[in-house]
This record gives sequence, structure tokens and C-alpha cells, in this order.
Amino acid sequence: MSILTLSPERALRKEFIENFVIKKMNPDLYFKDLFPIVDLGGSSSFMYYKDETTAADDIKKGVMSEPVVMSELGELSNIEVSSIGKELGDTYQFGYKLQFSEQKLRENGFIDEVIRAYERAAWGLSYKINNDILNNMVTFAAADPATITDTWDVSNKINDDLVEMEKNFRVEGYNYRLTDLFLNKENFFEAKKWFNNVDGSFDPNNVDGLTMKEVAEDVEEGTLIGMDKNVRPLTIYKNTYDKYSTVNGSFINVNKYQEEGYPFKTTIELFAEMGIACKHPKAILKQTGI
Repeated sequence: MSILTLSPERALRKEFIENFVIKKMNPDLYFKDLFPIVDLGGSSSFMYYKDETTAADDIKKGVMSEPVVMSELGELSNIEVSSIGKELGDTYQFGYKLQFSEQKLRENGFIDEVIRAYERAAWGLSYKINNDILNNMVTFAAADPATITDTWDVSNKINDDLVEMEKNFRVEGYNYRLTDLFLNKENFFEAKKWFNNVDGSFDPNNVDGLTMKEVAEDVEEGTLIGMDKNVRPLTIYKNTYDKYSTVNGSFINVNKYQEEGYPFKTTIELFAEMGIACKHPKAILKQTGI
């Protein structure tokens, strides 16, 4: 059996800290591969465009004409469309500060203590990122919800509820399709129990063609968040700085400094800088009543 030893000096290196925290964060960042992530190169603001009007809406309102039947000498209709919404967003920073005295570094058990601190910081950063993304989806969700007659703890037609959600999600003029659902732990296991009782083969990656993801308490019980992952309705903006980050694709920055006076504390700052843009609000569903 191999024994891994870690010296206090290595445990406090910025490169080690960043790699360790990222490795711990990645499994918990369930949105990491669902949305594009844009590095702003140090800018604290970003501009994006939000499309809230379909081509069908434009035609019905007379903003855009229907295609005309073209004769040999005829002319095609000019395209006139409603303007796309232009938005300006700002980044924000959040993180943790860890401090260890010189005496603490010499104590037995220091490595266990510092690793535990890194693990807690990684979980807290992931929790904050996930919650901010979910809150953004809840705030801007514009897809039409379905009418739910019974909560899922007593419902005998959860599959019908899902079909209604899929149907309402489809809007003329948008090629949106409901693909992914994010549920509170209680609602997730209510659905699992129901489908297992029906045919005994609950598969969260294929629930009547949908993907179900249990996100613990990140979503309020009785509510689910749905989206079209192919549209990727959100864009995540971030800043990492060469001075504080050395890992390609990292989401965090690490700063380290030591106080000159007693008790000669070593301070480690773990922080992220991000912003979120909802570009396709009608590709996001907030469904209550489950």
C-alpha cells in the first residue's frame, strides 16, 4: 500500500491549491458543460443580446410580412423584424479567505486541517455558482408552464405532466424542445418511485425522452426548472488572471501572502469572478405545482 505524504510547504503552494480545489469542484458543477463559458480577459462588464420575439410574433403583429408569391417580374418581400434586446451585464466576485499561523503549520494534523479547509471552500464555491445559475434561470424563465392537477407525492400521472410541459414548451417561431429538468431531491425521488412502480426501469437520462437531474435543495420543493440544452440559453462570463491562476480553463483565482508581524499568518484567498447572461428566456421553464 502506497502512502501519500504532503508537506506543509507543498500544501500551501498556489498551484497545488488551485488544482486541488478545481478537482473537487468539477463533479459538483452540474452546469459546467451545459452552457458556454466566456473569459472576459479582465473586463468587468459584458454586452449581450436577448431575443424575446419570435418570427411568428413578428408576422402576426405585421412587423414582418409573409413571403409573397413571386411572378416573373415580381419582387420579394423585404425582411423587417423587431429589434433584438441589447443588455449590459457586470461581473461580481465572491470567495473565501483561509488563514494559518506559523505555529499552526508546525502542528501535527495540520495537513488534515488544511485539506479539509480546501474541500469546504471547493464545496462552497460550487454551491454558490450552481445557485446563482439556477436563480438566474428562475428569474428569467419565460416558457409557458403546464397545468398540474396533483402534486407528485400523490399524482398518478406524472408522465402526463411531463408531456404537457413538453407541449407547452414548443412555441411557434422558435425551434425549442424541452430536454433537461432540474428537480429538488424530494420531487426527483417521487418521480423515480412513480416510474419504477409503473415499469420498474427508471433511467434519469431517459425519462420519457427527458433528462432528470436531482439538485438537492438548490431548487425549491414543488418546483422544477427545465430548459433546451441544445439552445444553451445562458452564457457564463468569467475572469481569471495570470497572476492568480495557472490552470487552463480554471474558474477560480488563488492569492497567497504572509504577514510580516506575529503570529506570521499565511493568508490564502480563493475567489471567482463571474457574470450570467440569459439570452434565450423562452428556452427556460419554471414549473410549479409538482
